[in-house]
Amino acid sequence: MAGTETGHGSAFVGRVAELRATLFNELAHRQQWRNRDDVSGEAAVLSELASLGELAQWEPALRLLALSRAAVLSADAALRAPSEGSARAAVVALGAAAAGFFKADHVDCAAELYAANVAPTASHFGPQSREMAAMLGNLAMCHLNMGSHETALSLFGRVRDIQAAHEGGEARALLATTLNNMGLCHEKMGAIEAAAELFDQCRAEREEVLGGSSAMHAEALNNLAMCLRRLGRTAEAAELLEQSVGIELEALGPDHPARVTTIQNLGLCRFDLGSVADAARWFQQAMALLASNGGQGSAEYGRLALKLAMALEAQGDPDRSLAVIQALLETAPAGSATRATALASLAKLLQRTSSPEMALPVWRDAIDALRVFTGAAGTDAGAAGADAGAVAGADAGGGGADGQAAALMLPQALAQAAACSMQLGLGREAAGFYRECNEAIKLARGSATGESVMVLSKSVNISLRVGDVDAAVSAATTAVSDAEAVFGRDHPNFARAASTLVRARVAQGTADEGCTALAFHVMDVCQSTLGADHPDSRGAAQLVSDLMARMG
Repeated sequence: MAGTETGHGSAFVGRVAELRATLFNELAHRQQWRNRDDVSGEAAVLSELASLGELAQWEPALRLLALSRAAVLSADAALRAPSEGSARAAVVALGAAAAGFFKADHVDCAAELYAANVAPTASHFGPQSREMAAMLGNLAMCHLNMGSHETALSLFGRVRDIQAAHEGGEARALLATTLNNMGLCHEKMGAIEAAAELFDQCRAEREEVLGGSSAMHAEALNNLAMCLRRLGRTAEAAELLEQSVGIELEALGPDHPARVTTIQNLGLCRFDLGSVADAARWFQQAMALLASNGGQGSAEYGRLALKLAMALEAQGDPDRSLAVIQALLETAPAGSATRATALASLAKLLQRTSSPEMALPVWRDAIDALRVFTGAAGTDAGAAGADAGAVAGADAGGGGADGQAAALMLPQALAQAAACSMQLGLGREAAGFYRECNEAIKLARGSATGESVMVLSKSVNISLRVGDVDAAVSAATTAVSDAEAVFGRDHPNFARAASTLVRARVAQGTADEGCTALAFHVMDVCQSTLGADHPDSRGAAQLVSDLMARMG
């Protein structure tokens, strides 16, 4: 946030530094304004210094904090005045301060000020006023940004009820936006059908009020389409997106960056429907549009490139797919999520179309890069997620950060690398990859899962195969504990994990009476749940027989 001197003297630079310190102190102790006497004078000083900050080329966020602080202080001064006009001015000033904090990405500060301003707004403008709807809507948006989706939905519901009582085109346009925001809340909460219904209501309102050729109507079509895609109604979604693409072309012009989202979403739907050539064409168009708007080095451009690579491979053109990924790697910054996901996509492509010898070194690089985004570099940790580089991933324009998306690829990358290692006869490395994959899944889910138990059991079997008995016993012990937590002791999956532990302990030479008792339990579970003739039941009976023979 450091300002530049731009020809100003040392006194000015000193004032800038002083304001920086003041702002951060006041931000940390923002409630102190209530106890100050000369608030109006301080507000004037801060407003002046904010203007100086603009001359010093500060970041916009820092200027907004200065102006927000001045607005809060001005509001406090106005609240002390007896006139109704001053009280209304105070409400407006507090709202302006909250907006400043929101724009400066201090959403929690904004929410606090908006919440404090709800009662004064109702008192001085009326509980059913447009001002009240705006204040509640802003507070709801803060909660939506903070992840408090149920609270946001409740607040947006109050806004909708107020707006529905007002007449006129402007009121209905605002109502449509509220319906859209309610749809976003439901979508974040996983209630996709409810979200689709609200997005459809938003679409109908905007079409009637703004007309079917407005960019806002196109946005509503896009949001509705992506919900329909998640509901498996992909053909309907593609039709809506084609309409949206056409509307945006006429309303915004061919070079507007807002068109990128709709175009790539249409590509996703075409890919889902098996029209991979059309999908590739739409992805290429979105990339060209993004590049023409200066976004060639952005994370969004990287995501589009990987989608294009997947479409080209599915189209039967792995060479062009490889060229797209390699071009992306040449420009992706080291340590970026884009580079990590590109490496994973390249490794997967090489494994499918070339040889494990070429793929494995790239998998190692990809895993090292992906670990960074789980906070697990150099450890056996990560996060569970979908197939690396999958086109059917998150809808364009939504979802989490790119680093989070990169972290979601780690378990799949580990599993693919393990399979690649096994093809090359590198059993110890494969077992290690599976052990780390198990930890990655548990880290993401917060506890063991059936998938994590299965992955760890693979590690145990490989370790036994290559003679790494100690590693097998350690992993098998964890697998049994996890299987009991996930399935219970009387489930066949627990029996399979326990059987593997007994075999590992036998191989280690540490089988004891506890192992024998566990083997008998495994046999009972298998026979009672799978039947005596099931291969697992026969294997368990043989294991008991072998143990009894060893014990004499």
